[in-house]
Amino acid sequence: MNEINKEDLKRLVEPFWLQDVMYNESICMIVREDGAVNSRTMFVPEEIISVKDVYLQKEYTEGVDYKWERGTNVITWLPGSAIPFFTQNDIHGKNEAGEYIEQYPAMDELQRSRFGDALYCIEAFLYEKQISITYRYNKNDYKGIIPEYQPERLVNVLSKLEKEKKLKAVFFGDSIFTGLDSSGKHEREPYLPALSDLVKITIEKYFDAEVDMHMTAVSGMDSVWGANTCMENCADIEPDLVVVSFGMNDGDRDPKEVRANMQKIIDSTLSKNPNCNFIVIGCMVANSDGGFLKKQKEYAIEFSQIPDVAFASVFDMHSEILKTKDFIATSGNNINHPNDWLSRIYAMNILSCMIDWEK
Repeated sequence: MNEINKEDLKRLVEPFWLQDVMYNESICMIVREDGAVNSRTMFVPEEIISVKDVYLQKEYTEGVDYKWERGTNVITWLPGSAIPFFTQNDIHGKNEAGEYIEQYPAMDELQRSRFGDALYCIEAFLYEKQISITYRYNKNDYKGIIPEYQPERLVNVLSKLEKEKKLKAVFFGDSIFTGLDSSGKHEREPYLPALSDLVKITIEKYFDAEVDMHMTAVSGMDSVWGANTCMENCADIEPDLVVVSFGMNDGDRDPKEVRANMQKIIDSTLSKNPNCNFIVIGCMVANSDGGFLKKQKEYAIEFSQIPDVAFASVFDMHSEILKTKDFIATSGNNINHPNDWLSRIYAMNILSCMIDWEK
């Protein structure tokens, strides 16, 4: 992982709703139903600063590789362009002949698989088609929900950071909280740190403090596992802060039960350290074509009603993002993990609960 300075962090994790430049937003060129090949940005750009490959090493040329019509959020692929693109078959887990590739866990020679009507892939076939665009925009164009600064629910955390300059934190959840599918987690360029590391680095830089981060998340786990293992994974660590998210893998479980499991995690941790504070996160949107979009929205609503904890809903923000963007441009596996850009959105939500960016 490359050294990250404060200027890097400004580009990576300072909230997009407070800035006027979007740095390295992920977009994908896709063959549309009408035959056009294009991608869509989150906002309508006022100026395009750069378009680069996923590794942030090769820059593409306007008028040669792509065309942008002012006043739109559509970036169009040009014939002969060096920019790779997805076909409709690609996105829906089919081969060039339009036949479905094998269901997960089977993999073909390109390391592709499928859930339902959706491609599953974490290798170059997917991520090399996620190019990066930096552009200037009007932040007032964003009409979605934003996480609130919640100092009243993080009193002990903020006091410890300001007075003692140290913090013991736990990152508890499923595969998203392990850092999948950030490039750093997969040890490839541009090496965006895993989510817990990105949050840790930012807190340390912003508060000039030391963070002892314990990442106890495990891939594939649900809120039942979280409730059953919360003593060893949270409480026994006696943290000052727990950042926790479950729900992606809870399927059709009753939202009240999922909330009760989250409450058990909170109560068990408070039994060992009554001064612990919590940030609870509603997870991202899953791919409906892959069958993973179930009751995650309801889980986020339930989590928002838990008293005395900070809360942010990535689900709501991701839903707003998907009004203008393609799902595959935001996901590291096209199913239920964030890519680098959406991992940064996760970090913005978590950090905004405890940082007053406008101060």
